Amino acid sequence: ETTVKIFRAHPIVPATNDLPVGSIAMEGRDSLLVQTAQGLLAVEELQVAGKRRMAASDFLHGLQHPEQLFFC
Repeated sequence: ETTVKIFRAHPIVPATNDLPVGSIAMEGRDSLLVQTAQGLLAVEELQVAGKRRMAASDFLHGLQHPEQLFFC
């Protein structure tokens, strides 16, 4: 389990995704999306515990196994 702080994000309107609340998804290697009760949230900037603050796209490009990112 890893703690991630989100520093900057924006809602996607209209959100037409049917993922369960709390789900995390990628759109390509540039967009990190989180399903909330109000819709999708596009994460722009984040910080993984023990790492530097970075753009979500940099985080996604650095993943060795991006399929491990998808969980509910």
